[in-house]
Amino acid sequence: MADRNINMPKDFCCKEKKPLFSEKEIIFRSQGRAKVFHISSKLQVIVLSLVFAAAVWSFYSYHMYNRSGSIIQNKEQEIVKTRDAYVNLMTDFMTLHQNVGNMISELDKKGSKSSSEVSKYKYQASVIEEKIKQITAEESWIDQEEVSEKINLSEALLQRDIAASERDELKHQLREMEGFIEEMKTAEME
Repeated sequence: MADRNINMPKDFCCKEKKPLFSEKEIIFRSQGRAKVFHISSKLQVIVLSLVFAAAVWSFYSYHMYNRSGSIIQNKEQEIVKTRDAYVNLMTDFMTLHQNVGNMISELDKKGSKSSSEVSKYKYQASVIEEKIKQITAEESWIDQEEVSEKINLSEALLQRDIAASERDELKHQLREMEGFIEEMKTAEME
């Protein structure tokens, strides 16, 4: 076995490892002339680093581009929810303001409070109404028609609830009257 190693060429058994970034030569031949370009290991490392940095930057940019789309979409959804909540709040406030205005006018008709207090309440209600109109006029994303529709809907729901309450009260009074009539019939029969 020792004889075999002796006969083998040195390059085969003890081949020297070349470094990854060993110096390279590129030979260009044109019209009988040869040009040799030497690429040092330092230049190879710099070029590889630039390619790696460009790849990392491209991946990061692509990732942020995709992520920013979802972030923008989430923010748009939050804006829509906030706008809807604001419109709902404004409609509730306008409905409340109208109800207070109605109560003040009823108090004014009944004359149960002094006229100075009623006029004070009217003035406060008009100031609030003007502020609401000013806010809704300044905000371009608030649809006046949507606010009016919601106010009308809120008023209709309030009127429906009042009517249902009155209906229940009338049914209760009717039952009491029927009971009273039955008692009267029984007493008359006796």
